[in-house]
Amino acid sequence: MAGDLEQELLQDFLLESREIVDELDQQLVALERNPDDAELLSAIFRGFHTIKGGAGFLDIAPMVTLCHEAEELFNQLRHGDRRVSPELMDASLAALDSVKTMFSTLESARDAEPAPPRVLNALQSLVRAPATQDPTPGRAGTGEAADEAFDALLEDAAAREIGPPASAAPAGEEVDEAEFEAMLDELYGPGVAPGADAASPSPEAREDESGAPAPKADDASPDEESGRPEPAPPARRMAPGDTTIRVNAGRVDELMNLVGELVLARNRLLNLAGSQDNHELVNAVSSLDHIASSLQDNIMHVRMQPVRRVFSRFPRVIRDLARQLGKDVDLVLEGESTELDKNLIEEIADPLVHLLRNAVDHGLEDPQERARIGKPKAGQVRLSASQEGDHILLVIEDDGRGIDPQGLRRSAVGKGLIAEDAAASLSDSEAYDLMFMPGFSTRNEVSDISGRGVGMDVVRTRIAGMNGTVKVDSTPGRGSRFTISLPLTLAILPTMMVGISGNRYALPLNNVREIADLAALRRHRVEKQDSIVLRGQTLPLMDLRASLGHGAGDPHRGQILVLIASNRELAVAVDEVLGQQDVVVKPLGPELSASAGISGSTITGDGSVALILDLDGLVRSFVLEKAA
Repeated sequence: MAGDLEQELLQDFLLESREIVDELDQQLVALERNPDDAELLSAIFRGFHTIKGGAGFLDIAPMVTLCHEAEELFNQLRHGDRRVSPELMDASLAALDSVKTMFSTLESARDAEPAPPRVLNALQSLVRAPATQDPTPGRAGTGEAADEAFDALLEDAAAREIGPPASAAPAGEEVDEAEFEAMLDELYGPGVAPGADAASPSPEAREDESGAPAPKADDASPDEESGRPEPAPPARRMAPGDTTIRVNAGRVDELMNLVGELVLARNRLLNLAGSQDNHELVNAVSSLDHIASSLQDNIMHVRMQPVRRVFSRFPRVIRDLARQLGKDVDLVLEGESTELDKNLIEEIADPLVHLLRNAVDHGLEDPQERARIGKPKAGQVRLSASQEGDHILLVIEDDGRGIDPQGLRRSAVGKGLIAEDAAASLSDSEAYDLMFMPGFSTRNEVSDISGRGVGMDVVRTRIAGMNGTVKVDSTPGRGSRFTISLPLTLAILPTMMVGISGNRYALPLNNVREIADLAALRRHRVEKQDSIVLRGQTLPLMDLRASLGHGAGDPHRGQILVLIASNRELAVAVDEVLGQQDVVVKPLGPELSASAGISGSTITGDGSVALILDLDGLVRSFVLEKAA
């Protein structure tokens, strides 16, 4: 029983502390740009102090030792005993990385190992450096000079073999009752422990007349100059009437799977009720349809999480990359409260990292070049999220050199990816699409950042796997914009059902713009390409019947759907359009998982199986075939 309780406390500590670590990552990057921000310094100090308190209670000695050194360093910064410097920021960020490593080790049911001596020695050297030798105040620098300073600091620490200070918490230190109470206040609110009645606060948590919690003397840090205690920060408190429970994510996924099966059953009942002349049955099925839709919406919202979860890691990524490249970069984050399915949040992280790294490496000019052409020394990269209907838009844009479409054409021709005459016929938007071809790169040299001819094709593949799309816009000399469109959830997909040679196929509804009869449209060939004219606009025509191996259909019979896929607008010919339907996405078996143009399967209202089409993959194959 005691073991179960200890494990539960450990999981609570890891969950709560992960949020603190995510905040520390952002706060440290912000501090580097605002070294005199007293609130930031205090927030960072409190973050390390809170983690240290929880780790001490759970007897995680390596974490206690490391966080104590970081806490002491930021306490000195708070009191003006030293100033923010490049080597100080490097040491602090390295310490935070070590804390993250310890968390990962604990989550895998292993004991946390001590921080690398290099990291601990760097912190200790800074803590014990004489105040008269503090670096000059100002913004932390970038490039080789800062790296050399940090290396010199490490060499000095290693030479002196610095040990823990007399005031440091020894390994396995006991946490007294006051520190434990402060930790509980930080995690659960004043006077509310796990499982305790929130309506009965302890005497220590009673509020004064102004509504602020009374400060505790034991939870304050003494001011060395005045000798007066510094008030503890107010702990997080629940708003009146706001209740939450913690539910295992696996259970939410199981609920979503059950809702998916309910949607399939609803679709079958709707199909059966449509063929019956029984009003009571029709009314009952209509009521079930309403309940199932409401249940589906509510379960989907339970799975939604703010994109802040993934955005929070990018300031650190950009900071480290900018230092490595010797560039000055401002990252602007917008729409962090926009919500997305938790599974999509986990999947979109890697594509966003790649696009952001490309924006800094390829997109932004060097500071000297930006100054020469009259741009601000600091380049700007903007990442924003917003909801548009039942989709989320993620936009990555920079104010750099932009993308030269002619350069993309030349590079694709030079690598043998496309014929020269086909490249010349591409529009600029189609030329931008070339960068997503496997093996495409405009870089002549190879680095550990980019230029290996891989990456962008993987980005598109990963996004397409989420039933999403990516669009590129650019203005040479002014910057580039990548727009990613994702469905709110992967579990249930709105589709347009079509019939081809007696088979049913589901097309993601987000791609469909318009439906028309093929016989009513004028059809002709433009540069060996079948096309139609719709309200004066000429659109390339892809016969989906032939593309899926059913043979060319009757050119004068059938229907067309106007689609947006792979950054192109085109018409697709099918035998018939069957109507809209929400479908539950089922994974493909190993025999079909590698099939081009197929992303999944579903069960229709009459119980038959329909394949879900990957329109981006089909269109890319169609364009490459015509260009060959």
